[in-house]
Amino acid sequence: MDIKRHIENLRTGGELLEIESAVDGRLELAALTDRMCKTAGPALLFTQVKGSRLALATNLFGSDRRMATALGQESLASFGSWLTQSLVRAKGMSSAERLPRLLQAVETDFQPSARVYQKASLNLLPQLRYWPREQRSFLTLAVVISRGPASTAQNYGLYRVGIAGDKQLTLNLLPGSGARQHLEEWRAAGGVMPVAILLGADPALLLAAAAKLPENCPEESFSALLSQTVFQYCRCQTVPLDCPTSGQLVIEGWVDVVSTLNEGPFGCYTGDYGGSNVCPLVEVSALSMVTDPVIPLTLAGPLPMEDCWIARANLELS
Repeated sequence: MDIKRHIENLRTGGELLEIESAVDGRLELAALTDRMCKTAGPALLFTQVKGSRLALATNLFGSDRRMATALGQESLASFGSWLTQSLVRAKGMSSAERLPRLLQAVETDFQPSARVYQKASLNLLPQLRYWPREQRSFLTLAVVISRGPASTAQNYGLYRVGIAGDKQLTLNLLPGSGARQHLEEWRAAGGVMPVAILLGADPALLLAAAAKLPENCPEESFSALLSQTVFQYCRCQTVPLDCPTSGQLVIEGWVDVVSTLNEGPFGCYTGDYGGSNVCPLVEVSALSMVTDPVIPLTLAGPLPMEDCWIARANLELS
């Protein structure tokens, strides 16, 4: 399901609050989002963020119903039942054996994307600060696409992305993650790692990127299974990667396997100042987006928060 369609479904169901007055992305947006998360409030659509022409949305998955709606289900319990029934129909002694067989039937299709390439500059992105001591702007719910030097198989992971300059980003690649493994492989090979960073991805792909899937279960195929659609993809312009045609904005670039930058005191998705993470740098080579994009964000912090419901959906996969 396209993220804009999910937003319209929430609007129709009375679960979306559209804020048309100008909001500062530095702390004010985070404060409003935190209040909605803590009070079981609606999703928020910010149409005027100071210093940016992009619309932002938060708390899109901040309840059982909203998370389930994004996956085309009535509730997370019904989502779990549907997934269980699908696995039962496949052959195998365990879910780990059955899931790859299900994914073999997933269809893929090469299609041109509606995204249009822009000047390779991050200045059009909003300046976002979630917590007072943060040192730069961050993007959350960013799906990072990577691959190793000796394979065409791609990994889709959900990582925290920091804006370090007009054409530079930081990637918080956690130990044990697929992209971190790829980075080490490129470092050993003496090359630079290609990446594509997808903002406003299909909710099913967001969940697949956040899930811990067996190695023989590609995230793109799993997302197509969840959304019960054909996985449509296109070629990136400046890096040797494929990217889903769905998604609001894509940043292409190359990861320097040597240079790093401390992203600041905030821990990745921890909600406290326990971070001080040294992260690899991305040199941006291209940027493309749809007309009037909407960029979804999530806010980490003291519970309850929206990411609890993404984690709750992941429990149905175990």
